[in-house]
Amino acid sequence: KGLKFLAKFRMNDRHHRGHLSGHFNMHMGKFLEDHQEWWIKSIPGGLDFTYQGVRDWYLTLAREVVSRFDIDGLTFHYMRFPHVFEPDESREKQPILTEFMRQVRKILDEEGQKKGRKMLFCVIVPVTLEECHNLGCDVPAWIEEELVDIVCPCDWMSTIVNAPYHEFAELTRKKNVYLMPSVHAHISRQLCVRNLMSLPSYRATACNFYGA
Repeated sequence: KGLKFLAKFRMNDRHHRGHLSGHFNMHMGKFLEDHQEWWIKSIPGGLDFTYQGVRDWYLTLAREVVSRFDIDGLTFHYMRFPHVFEPDESREKQPILTEFMRQVRKILDEEGQKKGRKMLFCVIVPVTLEECHNLGCDVPAWIEEELVDIVCPCDWMSTIVNAPYHEFAELTRKKNVYLMPSVHAHISRQLCVRNLMSLPSYRATACNFYGA
């Protein structure tokens, strides 16, 4: 159909911590159970990207997905769940995550050469640069080095109509990077029919996004 397909990774999903939570998730459960020494100490079940073993695991998954399947790239969803380091250490550990992103970019470029086309790299990150830095995501560096092709500022589960998307745009328009703010169906964390976005709200949100 002419559409691009990017395989999405939730970077630190903690819905299921294997048998420890009473639920077993084939995707992450066993790895989480086997490597509790790599958990974020203040967030049980969250993997700490400080450890090389955690980063290597994700790199192995990324390499397998882009080589085995006919996809157009990867999306790394850093908002489900947002912490990849101890919260009070996240800012100082931004270089660790940036180096990890460089390695992913290298995997995509190498596979792109084999396939004869550009392999895209998208990131879903918080809706302000301040929040990005606080969570260990040095998005300005990722854009400056063009490690990513698409940046999607995104709230946890709702649409933020008036977030400062312009601060991302000031960075992306200088580089070959697309800015695509995210729209959710709800206007608040209370996920019920009363809080669904109306059609006028969608149009107003789109106008705000373009304005930014």
